[in-house]
Amino acid sequence: SNGIPADYPTRVVREDPVREGLLFAGTEYGMFVSLDDGKSWKPFQQNLPITPITDLKIHRGDLAIATMGRSFWVLDNIESLRYDEFSKVDSPILIPRARTIRYRMPSGAFRSSRPDYPAPSVIVDYYLPESDMPVELEIGDGAGSIIAFTNDSTKTAVDPEMPKAVRDMSTEFTTVLHNPQLTNNKGWNRFNWHMRMMGPWNKQKSRRFRSGPLVKPGKYKVSISVAATYVVTDFEIVQDPRVLESGVTMEDISTQIDLQIKVRDKMSEALQLQDQLESKLRALKKAGALSESNKERKTSIEGALAQLKTKEGIYRQPMLTAQWRYLYSMLSQADQVPGKDAYDRYEELTSWMEKVKSDLK
Repeated sequence: SNGIPADYPTRVVREDPVREGLLFAGTEYGMFVSLDDGKSWKPFQQNLPITPITDLKIHRGDLAIATMGRSFWVLDNIESLRYDEFSKVDSPILIPRARTIRYRMPSGAFRSSRPDYPAPSVIVDYYLPESDMPVELEIGDGAGSIIAFTNDSTKTAVDPEMPKAVRDMSTEFTTVLHNPQLTNNKGWNRFNWHMRMMGPWNKQKSRRFRSGPLVKPGKYKVSISVAATYVVTDFEIVQDPRVLESGVTMEDISTQIDLQIKVRDKMSEALQLQDQLESKLRALKKAGALSESNKERKTSIEGALAQLKTKEGIYRQPMLTAQWRYLYSMLSQADQVPGKDAYDRYEELTSWMEKVKSDLK
């Protein structure tokens, strides 16, 4: 065949049930794809290991691949391959997955020997007629509010050595770190939106606004701006049916997210206050001899920081910022209506924080 080496025995060929002439071939040494009904073939290995492909199946828009000795692999969302004559198009194309299930990352996935599964996300494919074009992408909700934004410049700010998740030893919860970024290569590019709002503020820029609440199920819009061209289209996020089967309602999920947002904002406020006070304390210490008023101010700041920040060491009492972090993490573990204790704790921590602020001089 044109494109498949003669010494690559072909084990399986499957045609896409949606687009006629879109063929996938599994050979002794990897994958190939044809866009013209087998007249020509191109390697389609992606990140698949070099291994015999024993079977292929297209299921719900994904390509499932069985391999000899390397388990099952899945290529998510082949919708972009179904787009006819995209190589002849001279303007951007935007294809998000029409419906995405609102899954959560499996608990404990970062502490075990499980495979490195990708985080649940909305897959957005976009086509660029030329490389290195300026690209911006926005995601908005049904009310028209922008809840996510990124552009191609973010790729220069991503640290490849940054961990994918960080475990907080004080709360025993794992924070997933996500680096949304856009590529601007000629041809098809892919962006994975993690279905999350902006997370809490963090002193470390690499963790700032990460791990926000999952968005509510519903209809959303994604738009892409490439140079002077603007393209927008709709997609939908649907609730995990297993959650609904367990008795959790859409109203329960909405109530939970509303409380998560309130806790996130209070947590951000506490962390920013701590950072500001630490900066002021450093300045006072650096000033040398202090006036009586500055001595009182220094004592007041130290007292506030003692309420905000947990002391270092083993088995220390968690203070205000750690308490906010724990409540936020508790509300983020599963889809469920918050209990009365969560609301009571929110009010208690809010009162505590107001007292810390009022005691400052």
